[in-house]
Amino acid sequence: MAREVFRLLAADGIQTAIVGSVAVAIHGYPRATRDLDLGAAVLAFTSLQRAAAAIRKLGYEVHTSAPSLDDPLGGIVTVAGTDFDPIEIVNLRGPGGRHERLAREAIASAQQLPELGLPVVDLPHLVALKLVAGSRKDELDVLELLRANPTTIDEVVGVCGKYRLRKQLERVLARPD
Repeated sequence: MAREVFRLLAADGIQTAIVGSVAVAIHGYPRATRDLDLGAAVLAFTSLQRAAAAIRKLGYEVHTSAPSLDDPLGGIVTVAGTDFDPIEIVNLRGPGGRHERLAREAIASAQQLPELGLPVVDLPHLVALKLVAGSRKDELDVLELLRANPTTIDEVVGVCGKYRLRKQLERVLARPD
């Protein structure tokens, strides 16, 4: 189903890539998850609402959550069905265009995984997205991802510096275990 949603979004001009727990697992820190997050970077949430309507017409259960001003995300569309785990289409571009460049670059630099048939955000951009999200769980993901991939720290620092997230990264790295 995820590939079908991916193709439907792409046909509507919405590029996506795997983010969230599945991307974290792919990059070496597996943890339990019950959904698949597809990150998008759309200007207006109405683009995702149109896609949601098209998915709903296919017979799937679809819920939309519009963005709030204090949320780093620009809204979420959840697709559910009886024969697959939920798929969340997450607008990584926050209200007012916050983090637009990061969201677009993260999706553009995602690498196609043949075994999944879907692109996955690369590690440095995944860490930056986790820092933007800013929850305690996201910060723990950053620590575990960097422990699992210590050779990528220079790339991570570079991406975080580009998006003015270096102080957040340093704060997370300075945390006692």
